[in-house]
This record gives sequence, structure tokens and C-alpha cells, in this order.
Amino acid sequence: MSLAVDNGLWAPDQEARSGIRAAKILSSLGVIEIATSARNVCSLWGKICKDPLMWRTIHICNFNPLPCSTAEKIQKFCRYAIDQSRGHLEEFQIAFLGTNAILKYLANSTSQLTRLGLILCEDITDEGLFFVVDKCPQLVELDIYLCDNCLYSLEAVGQLCSNLTTLKFQGIVNESSMADVIAFAIAKTMPNLRHLEIFVNKLTNDGLLAILNGCQHLESLDLRGCVNLNLTASLSKRCSEQVKDLRLPHCLMLESCYYDDLDDLVAWRLGV
Repeated sequence: MSLAVDNGLWAPDQEARSGIRAAKILSSLGVIEIATSARNVCSLWGKICKDPLMWRTIHICNFNPLPCSTAEKIQKFCRYAIDQSRGHLEEFQIAFLGTNAILKYLANSTSQLTRLGLILCEDITDEGLFFVVDKCPQLVELDIYLCDNCLYSLEAVGQLCSNLTTLKFQGIVNESSMADVIAFAIAKTMPNLRHLEIFVNKLTNDGLLAILNGCQHLESLDLRGCVNLNLTASLSKRCSEQVKDLRLPHCLMLESCYYDDLDDLVAWRLGV
């Protein structure tokens, strides 16, 4: 920060103060607002918007299905936003419009990614997710929300991302055997997990026990909507004694940072 003498006292330069205020305002905006409007407000804002550190967090979430032409524009914007970070990108989240190509572009553009969120991205498969975790093994948080085509990657995620402490797997797995396979993979490869969310799938007691045995450092565990669980008195006691912040299947409060109408979404996915 530059300083100037004002009546014999050292005080922050006016331009520096303006820059600090502008940076605070811009940091509260989303990347789309920064790229399409904020950078055009004035030269100072435009200069700040070019700073790669303004692009360390990129969230591109639109929950309304979009025409193909608009989706293509959004995906082009993803690449633009990733480029603006110049390798400083730490957190990336995308809804609906994520593709393997976007994930590969992301993974090839940053070595600092620590948080990844994929929400309702039908076009993302195991290939794309594996590419990211192979390139970015420093991930500490992964959120996979109803991305049905990348279920088999979780074991690779655990094997490659030894620092992973938070996994939010919010999706409906229609087969109990598959739900338990995922649970066994988590238990086997993610011993350092502190926070685990398995929201609305057909996990059974076998899968839950495997997780409790394999992830002994869990501080929070969200099992809401896992209606196949039969929590006996002993299993309930084990959960409550081992995990400080515990949400059981019957505590389906339908609260989500992604969907206001999560009850309708769950009903649709369950076919009821």
C-alpha cells in the first residue's frame, strides 16, 4: 500500500483506500457479474478485475435448464474465467453445464485447486473426475450432487487425494449394493475424512459400519434420506458416540444450499 503525508501525518493514499473499498465490493460479486458488468464501471474496477486473485473462486450455478446455444456460451465463459485466474484458481463449482472437457481444461490450468463442486452435471463422467483428481491431488473438499455418471471414481478420489477432509455425496443411488460399494470405497480410501454427507441413497447398515470403521476421524456425518438404514440401538449409540455432528435418516429437513424445492427433487428422483 502506498502512503502519503497529510498535514504531517502518515495516511493511506486516496487511491489505495479507493482500491481497498472497490476490492471489497467486487469480492462479494459472482464471476459472471465481474466479467460482464463490474469491470466496465470504471478504470479502477477494471484494473482490479484483471487481478488473478479475484478469480481464485469460480462458481457458475444456474438451476434452470438452458438452450444449447446459451449452454455453449456458459462453457466458453468457464474457460475464460479459468484463464483469468492464471493458475491461482482454488475453488471451482459448476451446476448443470459441467462437462469432461471443462474439467480437463480446469485441471490443466491450475495446480492450486482445493475445492471442487459438481451439481447436476449429467455430462460429467468418471473419466472427467478422474482426470481432475489425478492432476489436482491436493483437493481437500469434493461435492458431487446428483452427477450419476461419475460414481465409480470415488475410490480413485480417495487413493489420489490423501488430504481430502470433506466429501458431500448428495445423490440417489437406486441399488443398495451400489450404495454400499460406494461406502466401502469411502471407508477404504478416505481415512482422513472429517465431514461426510451421504444424502438420499440406499446405503445399508453394512456400508455405514464400514464408514464408521474406516473413517474414524469423522466430526460430522449426514445420513438424511438414507431410508434403507436400520439403526438399531447399538448402531445409533455407535454413531452418536463417534460423530459429534450427526444427522440421521429421519432428520430429512430438506434444507440445501442448492435447491429450494429439494422435496420435489427427491420425490422426482425416487419416482414417487
